[in-house]
Amino acid sequence: MTKRIHENLSRQYKALKVLQSLQLEEFSHLMGFRAQSVHVVELSIKDLMGQISGERSDMRLMLKSLNPAASALSDIAEIFGQGWEQVRDLLENIDNLDKDCAKLAEKSHILAQSLYDLSSGYVNHFKQKLSPCKQTYGRGGVFSRSRSTPAMLRGTL
Repeated sequence: MTKRIHENLSRQYKALKVLQSLQLEEFSHLMGFRAQSVHVVELSIKDLMGQISGERSDMRLMLKSLNPAASALSDIAEIFGQGWEQVRDLLENIDNLDKDCAKLAEKSHILAQSLYDLSSGYVNHFKQKLSPCKQTYGRGGVFSRSRSTPAMLRGTL
């Protein structure tokens, strides 16, 4: 059972390393304004997060099967014997990677939100500039009714 736990932790560590590299790639795509590339990377991140979640669920099941009262691996450290130091180091590395990934996700979220705010500001500005004034002349040389929004932005002419 200790071998299975160690293998599970190893898979989690490797998955978090891949997640970290995907998040760095996502951030670089955001910086380069490549929305389509960001979408593809986000789908990969979502799938990987699901796999990591599955690994963590399996770990909880293994932990409960060994000791129903245990809530952390440190509660069953005696089972590992001399190998506990290696498991503890792996747990520390996983925790550090998890924190780094959370920071990268926050960084990407802030950048994506800023880009969204910027682009919606541009759209609102153009919409305001393209909207006709209240009184405009029509074809017959008389004032015509104006639309509330520009036809080009609504997709109707």
